[in-house]
Amino acid sequence: MDEHNCEAELAATEAELVAIGENYFDDGVEAVSAEYTTEDDNFETALAATEENYAYDGEPSVVESVSAKEDTGEYNCEAILAAVEADRAATEALLALTKENYAYDVELSVLESVSVEEDTGEDNCEVELAATEVELAATEVELAATEENYAYDGDLSVVESVSAEDDPRSTSELASSALDFIRADRPNRAGPLFAEVLRRDRLEHGVMHANTLSSLGNYALFLLQIGQYPDGEQLLAEAVRLSRDQLGDDDRQTLNTINNYATALLAVGRPNDAEPLFSMVMEKRLRSEDPEFLVSLNNYASVLQNLGRTSEAEPLLAEVLRLRRMRLGSSHPRTINSIAFYGLALENLGRPAEAEPLLAEAFQLNMDEFQMNSRTKEIGSQYAKVLHSLGRNLEAEPLQAEFLLFRFQELGPRHPKVLADLDNYASIIAGQGRRNEADRFFHEALRLRESVLGKTHLDANETRVNLIFNRLHIPVISHLALEPSRMMLSAVLNQRSNSGFMPNDEMYSEYQANYQSSHFRLFADAAWSRGPGLHPQALAAGATLLEQDEQVALRVEAFTALQDALGSAVSRAVAQTAARKAAGRVSAELEDRVIERQSLSDQWTAADKALVAALGESGETADTKRTNLRKRRDYLEARMQAIDARLRADAPDYFALIRPEPLSLPEAQAILGVDEAALLLVPSEFGTHVMAVTKDGEGLKWHRSELKAEDIENAVADLRKGLDQQVNPLSRDYDKAFDRTAAYELYKALIEPVADKLKGKTHVYVAAAGSLTSLPLSILVTAPPEGEDDDPEALRNTPWLSDQYALVQIPSLQSLQLLRSLQSKKAANDNEAMRPFDGFGDPVLAPVKKVAAGGSGTGFDDLFVRGTRSAEGAGVVNLASLKALPSLPGTATELKNLRVSLGAPESSIRMQAAATEEAVKNADLSNSRILAFATHGVLAGEITGAAEPGLVFTPPETASEKDDGLLTASEITTLNLNADWVILSACNTASGDGKGAPGLSGLARSFFYAGARNLLASHWPVRDDVASTITVDTIDQQKTASLSRAQAFQKAMQNIRNDSTDTTKAHPAAWAPFILVGDK
Repeated sequence: MDEHNCEAELAATEAELVAIGENYFDDGVEAVSAEYTTEDDNFETALAATEENYAYDGEPSVVESVSAKEDTGEYNCEAILAAVEADRAATEALLALTKENYAYDVELSVLESVSVEEDTGEDNCEVELAATEVELAATEVELAATEENYAYDGDLSVVESVSAEDDPRSTSELASSALDFIRADRPNRAGPLFAEVLRRDRLEHGVMHANTLSSLGNYALFLLQIGQYPDGEQLLAEAVRLSRDQLGDDDRQTLNTINNYATALLAVGRPNDAEPLFSMVMEKRLRSEDPEFLVSLNNYASVLQNLGRTSEAEPLLAEVLRLRRMRLGSSHPRTINSIAFYGLALENLGRPAEAEPLLAEAFQLNMDEFQMNSRTKEIGSQYAKVLHSLGRNLEAEPLQAEFLLFRFQELGPRHPKVLADLDNYASIIAGQGRRNEADRFFHEALRLRESVLGKTHLDANETRVNLIFNRLHIPVISHLALEPSRMMLSAVLNQRSNSGFMPNDEMYSEYQANYQSSHFRLFADAAWSRGPGLHPQALAAGATLLEQDEQVALRVEAFTALQDALGSAVSRAVAQTAARKAAGRVSAELEDRVIERQSLSDQWTAADKALVAALGESGETADTKRTNLRKRRDYLEARMQAIDARLRADAPDYFALIRPEPLSLPEAQAILGVDEAALLLVPSEFGTHVMAVTKDGEGLKWHRSELKAEDIENAVADLRKGLDQQVNPLSRDYDKAFDRTAAYELYKALIEPVADKLKGKTHVYVAAAGSLTSLPLSILVTAPPEGEDDDPEALRNTPWLSDQYALVQIPSLQSLQLLRSLQSKKAANDNEAMRPFDGFGDPVLAPVKKVAAGGSGTGFDDLFVRGTRSAEGAGVVNLASLKALPSLPGTATELKNLRVSLGAPESSIRMQAAATEEAVKNADLSNSRILAFATHGVLAGEITGAAEPGLVFTPPETASEKDDGLLTASEITTLNLNADWVILSACNTASGDGKGAPGLSGLARSFFYAGARNLLASHWPVRDDVASTITVDTIDQQKTASLSRAQAFQKAMQNIRNDSTDTTKAHPAAWAPFILVGDK
């Protein structure tokens, strides 16, 4: 390249290259490529759409990938300019695509393109490039040429009558020519030939002949390659049926056809249907030592990714890559595929830094071997996306535009891969602040994806989500996000309605529920922007305010969506308990079958994960292991299907109950008393939605705080710093004061705007999402604090929110309705017939260490914490780790006092040597009204082998399946409880499945599933002296003052805080760790 003057060239450049911010919605569901396989005795090789990559034999591309950023981190101006020059044709074609193919329905001339670096004032390459205006000229010639070569519109009549019918060449010559066109990346020319080969084979050999079946499969593969996914899927379904009938399930050609059919199912968005087919092919190939086994293993890993099980897929892809490098070498097409597939898996796992060198290697290897063929372009597009994730934006945009243009010219404007590239390109320029341009691209990508794939397809909805998100960032058209957001929810609900109930269905449903919660939040943001939050710029541009009745209707729509956004594992556990109890009202035996079904489901999931892990193992032992795991999984599945048939016959409402719909506003009001209110708190990318629901008046008030999800996360983290601490035995105080001003600011932002709806209420139910699940609202301050934050007297006199209302945490409004339904359906004499109390605690552990030198020992020996903070590995639970935990002598006092307060016999408590995991499992706890566990609670990973949260009991001498000293969350789900209240006076019992997981996702979920209706759980390590007091005081307050459980707990917290004998108890770290979950 000639030497250039940087400033002069930059001034002449027709491109904008700006630093991209965050990568929007990259957590969306994206189809992961699988590998096709073909088999045809008449064909020398397979389709290029298969595992093989064919060398491009046309004119080599003159466009080379340019890296604009050297390892030093300095930007090379000439390299950037070279990339821009290469990108010019691409950008021209891109605007041609948008301007020629649709009439844009939004006037954006009033907008200005926003650069994220426009205010830096620095005179450098990046700033100059960012300031350059883009004028993208339409290129009708290129579009016309593309349309001319893109001949197929999905009309399968071509199978019967095509222009190749009069071709004098033989059938085998036509087939070879078709493959030549595929190798040359000219599939449009191959289509008529494949169709003619199929027609001739049908006439000459009949429908069931092997040649005809092979031709049918090849023609279907061609349809998939040109993007006609539904048509290709239908033909492959027919090919599978015919191949099985004629050739049998074990025939290699049949297995290839089934593999390709499963890949087609992935393409049309049906991963759950594809998984068992990939599994079957893989098993048969493994058993017969078929050399195509690695193809099957790769494809099975791909479908696992589509099902949200990428962490399980990653080691399988790594093993396939290792074996292919070793056997085939790095430059073999199949190895290149594996390099790219493995890189994509790492990207999907949120590890783009590890993915980037792999995709760069795959791209360069494919370019060296095959020049710019179709696979090179596909890998290049994937590479650009990873660069985007890493913020290497000056490289990402020209690459993405380049490969979008290539594939646009090659495949046409309607091919699904082109539309995926268009969506990715729009995301890149949206991140640069060029949102008005991005809106055009998103709009066109959505229109075409809806047309090609259908409105409810996952890929169409992904683009719809990106369009909505982008419009919400453009004030003047933010109100136009509402209508596409309604279609977005329609697609989500359609998918949810089609979910099954077997363990693999449930795993996929849970993955989808976690992913789709962002869709419901996005709808609420779109509704806010059209309703009460209509932007002044939109008004100035002609948007109209909604009428009052329209505002009310929109508010109710948002209310429904926010309930779905709050869907959680705990909410699902409550629903499962309600469904189980409903079955129990039919017969006790039927309830036992439901309990058995959950155990079978857990066993199936464990066996399936073990089988997936064993797929990468080799040897006779591994074969036996896999065979046994498959047999066990098949047995468990058959048993579950038998139970399901019984449930459908005897308890037909069961399956509706386990997936409850959001409540209507009248239904929500009906479950609340006149002295009760419910608060929904849902942080989103644009603010935090707060809804107050009451029985009286209009019943619903909606506010959106300016605090975004990230702001809430930071605020919660800062407040937790003052709460996650222990009393220092040397200073006899907490090291950090609690920031009451920050607690007041959070109250002002979230609660104060709806406080008028809470006026006069005594009980408030809180359903929160995101990081707010990790913060008890009791520590919020309702007025400007007075005094010093470390002054005990000022702390006692602080207007805490917990003094104003008795607060109860609920997973969702549906959960509250179900819990109250369970309570109301208990027989009037049930409580009298039940045992009043059962308790387990004070396990035999290590002796308590005395305080360090300098401590007087005056009572501070009791201030140790229930739990351990030493994170260790995973594996089999290590008894030595359990035995090293400090004993908890205060728990003995707590359990004894609870027993006396509740009038229970001495036999109701098991302590010391009797407090074992086996004792809990063997006890009949279905007849216990109040159940207490006073021991250590641990998070996943805190104890060696603790892969999930659990409760610690007296360790046995020898660990067994029945008793290893740790009652895990999954083991808790197998208990049969009927308790009104489960008291978990241990640390972190309101925490998630592991560090960083949402609150209430671990032990709390398990106890609700086991049958508990209410819980007392903790957010952080609890002082032993506090835990042993607050639970007993709550019981006593409830008995003597005729208070609700929530009011009694409210009073008990106040008593801890006002304890004049110990000033440290005035700190919220002492009195506020516990929350009530369930009902009042």
